Amino acid sequence: MKIIGLFLVMSLSSLTAFADSQFTPAQALAMGAALDAVCPSLEQEAGLVQLIAEERANPAGVVSLSKLHELGESLAFTRAEIKQARAENAAGLAIVRRFLKRPLDLGFCQTYDARKAAE
Repeated sequence: MKIIGLFLVMSLSSLTAFADSQFTPAQALAMGAALDAVCPSLEQEAGLVQLIAEERANPAGVVSLSKLHELGESLAFTRAEIKQARAENAAGLAIVRRFLKRPLDLGFCQTYDARKAAE
C-alpha cells in the first residue's frame, strides 16, 4: 500500500496534466509515468545531436575530434537510456501512441512539459 501511495504522489502532476482528457485515472498515471521516464532522455538526445552538429560546423574550421568523441559517447549512452525507458514503460507508451496516433516524439514531450509547468 505504501508503494502505491508513493507512486500516486510521484505521479500527481502527471495525472493533473491529463485530467481534462478522455483518459481514466489509471491510464493518465501510466501515461504520465511513461512520459516522465522517456521525455527527459529525448530532450537530452536532441541537445546532444545539436551540439554535435554545431561542433562539426565549427565556423573557425577547427573541429575537436576528442569533443566529438565525447559527445558521441554521451549520445550512445542517452539512446541506451531511451531504449531502456521505453521497454520499462511500454504499457504507458502504448496509450500515448494510441492517443497521438504516432510514436512519441520530442514535440509532444515539450508540450507535455509545458502543460505540467503551467499547473
